[in-house]
Amino acid sequence: MSNTYANAKTAGTPCEQCPWRIANHGKRHPGGFYRKDNLRRLWNQIRKGGGIQSCHPTDPSHQDHRQYAGAKPGARPLECLGSVILVLREMRYADTLDGDTTAGELSVTDFERYMAETRQRQGLSRDGLLYHGFERAMPRPFGDGTPLPAVAEELLDSPAYGRPAEPPLQTTAEAKRDPAGTTTPD
Repeated sequence: MSNTYANAKTAGTPCEQCPWRIANHGKRHPGGFYRKDNLRRLWNQIRKGGGIQSCHPTDPSHQDHRQYAGAKPGARPLECLGSVILVLREMRYADTLDGDTTAGELSVTDFERYMAETRQRQGLSRDGLLYHGFERAMPRPFGDGTPLPAVAEELLDSPAYGRPAEPPLQTTAEAKRDPAGTTTPD
């Protein structure tokens, strides 16, 4: 996969039009960007490893982005930082499931436990975790996808971003204090 997206690190925070801003969920929009069915559709593409989600106002390759989000012809699209926040939250959550609080070391146990509960949580699928967690997050030569942009830790912990019906996730600090408390109730 070639890197057709500009480095989103310079973007800082998700844009005001980001569909993953909780404040935007359910808002009326002529392009239907914030309807629950559209958010579910977008999350399903991300969670199944269907590729990178572009930032609507920066991606002129979609007619609705030009018409309703103000994307300028010829602009180089940025990756949606809101979607990156959701992916990194899921990866951080998976990383805590074996009780090891060493951040960034996804174990086989983490992976197996995450997969066992992801159906009820609607987290990343197996393909999604492999794509975002390994193909994109691992340094080359192991990873061969477009690298995930880095985002500030406080954005990962911010309640301002999420998906409809997302289960509450612990912050990094909470997970380090109580790794066993990262599982969601049945």
